[in-house]
Amino acid sequence: MENRCLLALILLSLSLSGCNRTTPDTAGNAKPVVPTVVAPGTAASTGNSTNPATGAPPANQPQAIVKDLFQENPNPESYQNMTIVGVKPAPVDLPGTAWQLAGGDGAYETNLTPPGEQGYHASFHNVASAALSLANAGPYTKPVVLTLSADLSFAGDTPGAGCCLLGFYSALSGGHNMDIMAHFTGLALQKDGSLQLVENGVGAGTAIKYTGKFDPDQIVTLTYSIDISKGTISNILLSGSTSAYAFTSSAFTSAATAFLAIGGSTDGQSASMYYKLQLLSGVVLPPPPPAPDSVPTTTP
Repeated sequence: MENRCLLALILLSLSLSGCNRTTPDTAGNAKPVVPTVVAPGTAASTGNSTNPATGAPPANQPQAIVKDLFQENPNPESYQNMTIVGVKPAPVDLPGTAWQLAGGDGAYETNLTPPGEQGYHASFHNVASAALSLANAGPYTKPVVLTLSADLSFAGDTPGAGCCLLGFYSALSGGHNMDIMAHFTGLALQKDGSLQLVENGVGAGTAIKYTGKFDPDQIVTLTYSIDISKGTISNILLSGSTSAYAFTSSAFTSAATAFLAIGGSTDGQSASMYYKLQLLSGVVLPPPPPAPDSVPTTTP
């Protein structure tokens, strides 16, 4: 009996110590280990988590509405020049809709491309854009607060020419519409790294320059949040840039954000390219950088 009691006390002690782990700081003092909370969609995320009983996401838990890795074609050998038009986002597409041609001469300008040095991606040549309806469907209801994020870059040798669009359309023009800005509200990343707010097809205010070294051939991540009840935009982040993107707007209304929009306008030898796209409910910020005393060190 004494041995059993002693074993129980040891197990209880180990359980409690596991819930309150400590680690020494730089001065050798013990301090609690604080778990890192990673926003859905980041590298450490596994996607939407749900309540096993109801199938619904936990209260106040950001949820992926759309996530597209642009790898939808099950036959990689036929990936070359496959259009994005008519393809549904994967692995997440809560609205249940497929990409539509929004602007450009034809669907052939919107390609799902085999992986090169930087992986699978969607590319938009010359002048082209695609749209995805965000209308309510079945159990899905469009959230009031949304965070939009994309990994994108440019291809081509013409400096300063072209843009990548990340935002929304209020309507689709149809036909061979060469004005991809028509009905567009969102952000346009220029090939020189500057960022321009666009409201219903018109540039609003002054473009903000990229602070740092911008290489159009390298992938950058553009992220921002909107509140369709107020039409506001906030938390604008462009990786690698230290610029303050203090755009103000009231244009991001429910009507203005009827469709998710991506695409670009470049010269004939260039392309606007998208590697990962996410639309999440709520405000989702990238995890903060680690504290100085938590950065791993190596011993010479």
